[in-house]
Amino acid sequence: MPPRLVNGNGHSSDHDLLIRIDTRLEVLASNVAQNHNDFTNRLNTLDKEKVDYKELDVLRKTISEQQSAGKELADKVDWTRRMVWIAIGAMGALNLVWPIILALHK
Repeated sequence: MPPRLVNGNGHSSDHDLLIRIDTRLEVLASNVAQNHNDFTNRLNTLDKEKVDYKELDVLRKTISEQQSAGKELADKVDWTRRMVWIAIGAMGALNLVWPIILALHK
């Protein structure tokens, strides 16, 4: 607590107390005004940066198209992988059966 100024009677000076209170209120009012300005500036910035529904719908459509294209590509890759394994299996079976076929034709 700040020291109290004492007048000749031993009592703190009301004037000095009012000066200190006024100074603190000025600082408080200044801080509140600064916070209000900062808050207003932040809201204005957020308002400028926000996305409207038209832009959001375009973004959603683009995402949906990319997801469907990705699914189609994944399906094609799966089909190709399946065909490669079938071909490897067929070549393995032919490798086993081919000597028997050649032996029968001799």
